[in-house]
Amino acid sequence: MRAALALPALAAAACVADCPPGSPLDGTWEVYAHDTRGAAQLTGATGAAATALLEPFFLDGVHTWSLAGLGAAALTVEGAPTDFSATRAPDGDCATITIGGAGPWVAPDGTLHQLDWSAELIVSEATFAGPLRAASRWSHPDGAAGTLSLPASALRATRLD
Repeated sequence: MRAALALPALAAAACVADCPPGSPLDGTWEVYAHDTRGAAQLTGATGAAATALLEPFFLDGVHTWSLAGLGAAALTVEGAPTDFSATRAPDGDCATITIGGAGPWVAPDGTLHQLDWSAELIVSEATFAGPLRAASRWSHPDGAAGTLSLPASALRATRLD
């Protein structure tokens, strides 16, 4: 019985060992993030103000991301760095990577977002895709403030380099 239990553990360990070194996410990507079910919720801004708030937000729309590393990794979105982590799936699946972050991100217009976000991605040589969940408490330099919730979004990306 012990031998039967040990074999699956050895097989899982072998799969992790077979993953190539480094991160398959390393590089520059064109990333499209979108609300898949119309479930996004924004408070504190409406109309043109809401559009202006969401346009630079890197977890909505099309943006260029530069990624490097696994663990405490580097994510730069159109020149602005943000806190970020990337981890392989615990079952040793080399193509599944969870990414995310928690902490501040400042949009080009000065809006401060306190973010908590994650996405589970299936990664290939030229693409990645997967579900995204994000929440933000935001404050704009003009005094406006509110929240943003993206409970049912998705990321889709194409490698640029």
